Amino acid sequence: MFAVSGRGLGAVGVGGQVWCMNKAIGNLAVITTVVLSQEGVGVGAHLALTTAGLPADGAGGQNQAVGWDSRNASSGFIIRPAVTSANDATGAPSFGGLRVHLNPDTAVVVPVRIVLRSGWACVVASDTAGAGNNILVSFLGYERAVEPSEVLGAP
Repeated sequence: MFAVSGRGLGAVGVGGQVWCMNKAIGNLAVITTVVLSQEGVGVGAHLALTTAGLPADGAGGQNQAVGWDSRNASSGFIIRPAVTSANDATGAPSFGGLRVHLNPDTAVVVPVRIVLRSGWACVVASDTAGAGNNILVSFLGYERAVEPSEVLGAP
């Protein structure tokens, strides 16, 4: 199990974004819940899947990915999932298969079933640009190994 969260910071002319990325070969990341909230006057968020423009792991600060299955803990008692997180900013977004209306400082819990193959990411972007218009996102889910029948081109 994993939790990936971030705070996408808005700025002049740009809206914040938070990424949940699966870059690990042979891994599937299944997102089961997305929790969204907004700081400032923002009113919406867009959620999309992409393979393009994935930021470096941990880019942008104010984000983290943690594991919630202690069977995967290291000797240092650190649980690391294969999924990673980042946050950045972009111009006003107009993409996404899911759009959610947000009231400032109110959380919206969205149950989903989003499967990320290696090299894919789920990104949530605020549709409101401007300093202080920040989006807060948590992705909850689990990881598992790719099965032979799920490999691209498998018979």
